[in-house]
Amino acid sequence: MVSKPNILIGIKPNGDIDVIIVSGNADEVKQAFDAERDNPSGNYVQIQEYRRPPYRRRRDLSGALPSSDGKKAAKKRAS
Repeated sequence: MVSKPNILIGIKPNGDIDVIIVSGNADEVKQAFDAERDNPSGNYVQIQEYRRPPYRRRRDLSGALPSSDGKKAAKKRAS
């Protein structure tokens, strides 16, 4: 039987990757993902969660990198 771990990784602004948690329990990884999403530590620009069965979630943390000019980017509307 192949054991697949559940993993939560964080991507730093310079592109380095940190493994935040590796666990056999998917609920622990989901709780860590939710905690980092709801209260970002500021260390990561993006977090990615890989759980069994193959559920994948990725979240860009908007507060991790402030924009250079202090303005929000405008969204394009489909016409």
